[in-house]
Amino acid sequence: MGRFTRALRLINWNTRLPRWSIGIVILIGFVGYSLISGPTSKQIRLDTGDLRYCWWGICFGYQPMQEPIRSKLLALSAKSPAIEDKWVTCVRYPRLADHHVEVRYLEYYVYITYWDAADPTIARWILEDVTKSIESKTWGTPLVHEILSSAVIDLSARKLKTNWRENEMVRRYCAAHGYDLTTRATFPATTIVK
Repeated sequence: MGRFTRALRLINWNTRLPRWSIGIVILIGFVGYSLISGPTSKQIRLDTGDLRYCWWGICFGYQPMQEPIRSKLLALSAKSPAIEDKWVTCVRYPRLADHHVEVRYLEYYVYITYWDAADPTIARWILEDVTKSIESKTWGTPLVHEILSSAVIDLSARKLKTNWRENEMVRRYCAAHGYDLTTRATFPATTIVK
């Protein structure tokens, strides 16, 4: 017989330990493991891109979007009644696939502020589309991905490329919204968001 089984036989479970104590030990072990292993979900706030970390539905951590990006997103979302200030679960753990969806959404929120500096109307539409895709747990439309990509955004300069108005995907996205780029005033694309 092993040492463990001999030790278990020596313990008189009826007199030394109350029966409920085993349940408490298991509960403490489960809670400890849950806290050590990390959150069970992440939630994102639709109007600002803030993240919060939840363990079994209880929020313990909060990561706000950096300023001035957060303020710009709040001002932009205030112009659209479709964008609510609510929290939506974007990731559940354990992950079934390693897509890092929350990182992609945070990048989208930063890129939307670059669009806000160039054309606030298009930025508002993009923000509405991104929040819809977060709520519906989809990746959005291909046009949104294209106009939030390096084909339109100069990532090193943190602004839109100077020829963004000539991009075919931007033109298609604007046409889908009934927006004619040729009749709109040109906004300076030189604002850098840090």
